[in-house]
Order: sequence, then structure tokens, then C-alpha cells
Amino acid sequence: MQPDLTEPLRFLALLRDLDIRLVNLSAGSPNYNPHIQRPAFFPPSDGYLPPEDPLVGVARQITVVRQLKQQFPGLILVGTGYT
Repeated sequence: MQPDLTEPLRFLALLRDLDIRLVNLSAGSPNYNPHIQRPAFFPPSDGYLPPEDPLVGVARQITVVRQLKQQFPGLILVGTGYT
């Protein structure tokens, strides 16, 4: 499964056109995906097991930010794990 970057690319183009140069790219909301906020191998006692190895999500986030940065080299992109 590959991320669909159609909307993020259009949104970054809009931000560029509005002269907004600093953009935070989050991987998701901790309200809906708690494992994104706390990417630990062992979850808290009241938590659940993460659906994948935490480093897989980190690698995916780095890859997506790199792909977007290639399309918009003039923007300052910050990739974070959560909103």
C-alpha cells in the first residue's frame, strides 16, 4: 500500500502560492491512532500492540517528506509523527 499524495501535493502548491513557506507534515492524529503519538515497541499497560514495528512508520514518514520536498524545494517541511 502506497500513500496517495494527490491532496498533499495540491495543498502544498496552494501554500506555496500563498507564500507560506513553513509546513508541518504530520502522520496522523493521536486521538484516532494512539500508536502514532507513542511509537514505542512496548505500549503502556492500558494500550494496545502497535499494528506494525514503529520504525516502519518512521521510515514511511521520512519517505513521504522526502518525496514532497523533491516537488517543493522552496518550502521548509517538518515531518512529525503526530498532530
